[in-house]
Amino acid sequence: MISKQKVESNISQWMFRINFFYEICASFSRSTFDMNRHINILCTFSLIFLAGFVHAQEEKIIYVEHNTSSWGYKAELLMSSVRPGSENDPLYKGDSVTYDVNDHPGVKPGFAFGVFYETRLTNSFYLQMEVNYQWYQYRLDYVMNVKDGMKSKYDADYTMRSSSILIPLLPKFRFGNKYKVYVMAGPYINVPFSPHTSGKIVIEQEEAAGKVTTSVIRDESINKKPEKLEYGLIGGIGVKVPLKADDLVIEMRYDGSLNDVVRDPDLKAQAFSLHLGLIKVLK
Repeated sequence: MISKQKVESNISQWMFRINFFYEICASFSRSTFDMNRHINILCTFSLIFLAGFVHAQEEKIIYVEHNTSSWGYKAELLMSSVRPGSENDPLYKGDSVTYDVNDHPGVKPGFAFGVFYETRLTNSFYLQMEVNYQWYQYRLDYVMNVKDGMKSKYDADYTMRSSSILIPLLPKFRFGNKYKVYVMAGPYINVPFSPHTSGKIVIEQEEAAGKVTTSVIRDESINKKPEKLEYGLIGGIGVKVPLKADDLVIEMRYDGSLNDVVRDPDLKAQAFSLHLGLIKVLK
């Protein structure tokens, strides 16, 4: 039997490491103003994971249990949008180009489905891995002014649609007896493919004589594509409801990209999603 003093010593050591890690992150955040938001988010998620690991260590010391693994499949409804990225927050002014970005362009619906696997590390701490196919869309609404000899203005309002493979890794805490409530947070990568666009870009060009000519680019001719790789963070809350044979899971999540998913103008992605799934325990 492990003594109480050894348990307390183990917990104290891990709490010291967490505090030391946070101080490093906070110091770096203060010295890097432009990255404050991202550093604070990463610190928060890292602390959640480390706290879970401490909890896992404590439970492993006090009592030993067999791990329980399960798998499941799910479907989800997505509500996606974009927000200003690294170079326009929300107005970016360059040497020859000015972007006026609508930072509230509205959300667009999408859907996803996939499979997941989870393993129990302790009584309440789990690790969940997923592979999801998703179809989503973003509305892009901005005006680009180009300081050239023609004084060109690009008034864009179009929708970008794409399929992708989303792969998250989600540590989670689960509480309760019959109805188990849980919270989760972790990183993800998203690989888009088969993008296409619909909408228009109205181009106005003023010639030297003051004459203004107008042209329109439509749909696929816009030739705007998402970046080849998106990465970011996911946070969510859910509940597991026991059924006769399997368990039903209901989740709500928010995910946001840390990198720009569209260039010129630079925009990041975000989405709210509602998930429904079934879990099967592996015996």
